[in-house]
Amino acid sequence: MNTDWDEIAFLDSTEGWIGLEDSTWDALISATAGSANVRRIPRLNRELSADDQAVIDEMTDLHLADAQIPLRPHGYAWFIRPTPDFATLEALHEALNRHIDKSTRPATHPAEQRDLLIDFFRESYSRVS
Repeated sequence: MNTDWDEIAFLDSTEGWIGLEDSTWDALISATAGSANVRRIPRLNRELSADDQAVIDEMTDLHLADAQIPLRPHGYAWFIRPTPDFATLEALHEALNRHIDKSTRPATHPAEQRDLLIDFFRESYSRVS
């Protein structure tokens, strides 16, 4: 898996895109959905302190490193293109949980989760492309 964060384009408008949360799980989502399906914008006006954001960034970096994914650039809000399988962030999380629950492969380590998410997004986006 080769995530090239420089290939992820910037959004002019977030309309029609699902905003991802600043979490380890959503960082993994942004890394596995494919650059054609992920966008970013500079993060402005955060209500978090710089120290709190640094903790979130560090946790995200560690999670991506455990998944053997290059570190994601800091300072951005990330978005994913919806599909009929998921039109909201909640629906995306639910669909991913169902996909993982149905799998016979383990998904406790970030690298194992990475592989299952890659499969999920490959299937989901192949139905709309």
